[in-house]
Amino acid sequence: MIKKYVFSFDDQSVSKIKNKKNILGGKGANLAEMGKLGLPVPPGFTISTEVCDIFYKNKKNCLIKFQRLFY
Repeated sequence: MIKKYVFSFDDQSVSKIKNKKNILGGKGANLAEMGKLGLPVPPGFTISTEVCDIFYKNKKNCLIKFQRLFY
C-alpha cells in the first residue's frame, strides 16, 4: 500500500484516519473536519506531519525523497 502524504481539505479518506491531529496537525485536522461538515473552506491541502518530521531529520532537506510524490 502506498502511503499518503498530501490530503486536500475535502479529501473523504481523512474521515478514516483515527488520529487526524497526529497525521494532519491541528490546523489540517480542523480544516478537514470543517470541509467534511460542509462548511466553506478555501481550496487547499495539508502535507502530513510525517513529511515535516522527515524534513527536519534530514537537516531541512527532503526534496529528493519526496520529489516523485509531487511531480
